[in-house]
Amino acid sequence: MSTTALPRAGRPDDAPAATRTGAGAAPAVDARTTGPTRSGGSVPDRLRSRTLGCAVLAAPVVVMTAVPAWQFPWWQWVGLVLTIPILVWGALPVHRSALTDVRRGIASVDLLVSSTVLTAFAASLHGLLTTSAGTPGYEHAVPLTVLGGTGSGQFYAEIVAVVTTIALVVRSAARRAGPPDVVVTPSWVVPTVLLLAVGVAAYWSGGGAGRTGTIEIALAVLVAGCPVAATLAHPAAVLAVTEALRRRGTTLRAADALIAASQVTAILLTGPATLATNRPRPAGTTPCPGPVAVARLRGLGLDPVLLSGDPHRRARRQADRLGVEAVVAGLPPAERLAAVDRLRAAGTVVAVLGVDAADGPVLAAADLGITGLTGAVRAADLVIGSGDPGDAVEALRLARRLPVVVRAGRRWAAGVTVPAVALAATGLLHPAVAALGPLLLGAAGVAAIVQGLRGPSPEWDALSPPPLSEEP
Repeated sequence: MSTTALPRAGRPDDAPAATRTGAGAAPAVDARTTGPTRSGGSVPDRLRSRTLGCAVLAAPVVVMTAVPAWQFPWWQWVGLVLTIPILVWGALPVHRSALTDVRRGIASVDLLVSSTVLTAFAASLHGLLTTSAGTPGYEHAVPLTVLGGTGSGQFYAEIVAVVTTIALVVRSAARRAGPPDVVVTPSWVVPTVLLLAVGVAAYWSGGGAGRTGTIEIALAVLVAGCPVAATLAHPAAVLAVTEALRRRGTTLRAADALIAASQVTAILLTGPATLATNRPRPAGTTPCPGPVAVARLRGLGLDPVLLSGDPHRRARRQADRLGVEAVVAGLPPAERLAAVDRLRAAGTVVAVLGVDAADGPVLAAADLGITGLTGAVRAADLVIGSGDPGDAVEALRLARRLPVVVRAGRRWAAGVTVPAVALAATGLLHPAVAALGPLLLGAAGVAAIVQGLRGPSPEWDALSPPPLSEEP
C-alpha cells in the first residue's frame, strides 16, 4: 500500500518547527533561551531579583502588622519604609504594564493589582499622618471583619507587601512558562471588580460608614477580587509538566509544544525504529516496549500509523511485531511529506515520531515533531533524551492533562474569590484578612492542584499491549 504524492500545502520545508500550532500560536522560540527550561537572561534575572527582594521585605511587614508583640515604638513607620521599595521598585513592572494597558483601553490584572497597592499605600500614609496610627505605641489589630462598616485601623502596609509579592510570583511563573499571551483572564473580571469597589464605597459612604470604614471595605473588595490565583493556574501547570518531562530526559524546544501536544489527533511513525527500546536508559528506570507504547497511545485515543519505505509485506510484519494496525508502505520521503500535509489540510493535528536524520523535513512539517535523535533535533518540538517511546507517550498524556488541570485550578480560584468578594462588599472581610486569607488560599490551592501533574501515570496500569502476531 502506498500514498500518492501531493503538492506541498503547508509552509516551506525550512519553516521553523515551533510555528505550527495554528491561530494564535506563539513565535518560534527555543526553550533553551526563552522557553520553560530557560536558564535565565537579564529580564528574568531582574524579575527574579524583584520577587525575592519583595518577599524578604514583605516578611517583617506582615509579622509586625499581625503580631502585637512585634509592634515596638514607631514600628509602623519602619513598616512604611520597608513598603516603599516594594511599591516603587518591586511593583514597577506592574505599574508600567498597567499604564500601558490603560493607554490601550485594556482593563488588565496589572491595572487591578496596581490600583490595589497604590490605594493601600495611600490609605496607610494618610492614616499615619492624620490619625493616631502615626503615634508611638500605636497598637494595630487585624480583625476578621470591618466591624459594622465603621473601620478598624489605618495601616495597610501588609496589603501592599503581600499583593505585590504574589503578583510578582505569578508574573515570574508566567514568563518562565512561555509566551505571555497564554495567561489570560476573562475581560469582564477586572472592570467588574473595579466598578464594584467604587459602588460599595459610594454605598457605605452614603450609609454613614465613615471614611475609614468606606476605605477598608472598598480596599477589601479590590484585594479579594484580584484574580492572581486564576492567572497562576496556567503557568504553574506548564512548569509542573515541564519539570515532570525534564526528569524523564524530555526537552521542549518550542514554546508552544505543549499546546500542540494537547491537541494531537493523529500520530505517525516514520519506521519501526521509532519504537525501539535498545538505547541506554537512566539508572533505575525501565524502558517501555514498543507494543506497550502502542497500547498506551490507544489509551489516549490515538491509533498510530506506520509510514514505511519498505514493501508492504515487510512493513506489515514490522507493524505486527509492534501491535500497529495501520500501515502505509512503499513511501519515499517526499510522499511522507505529502501525507503529513494532506492530513493537516483536512484539519488533523499531526504528531510525527521519527529517529532518523532523514526525518527532519517530516518532523518540521508536522504540528508536533518528536525525536530522540541528535541529528533531527533542530526540526523537532520534543526531544526524547532517553530514546524510550514510552516517554514520548507520557509527554502526550501530560499535555492532554494540562488544560484539564488548568480548568480545575481556575475553578478552585473562582470558588475562593467569589465568596470573598461578596463578604468584602458587605463589610464582613477585612482587607488584610483578604490578602492573607483568600488570596494566599487561592494561590496555594492552585499550586497544590497542578502538583498532580508531576506524579506517575496510574492509568497506564490498566493498559496492556495486544497479543503479538506470530512472525511468518
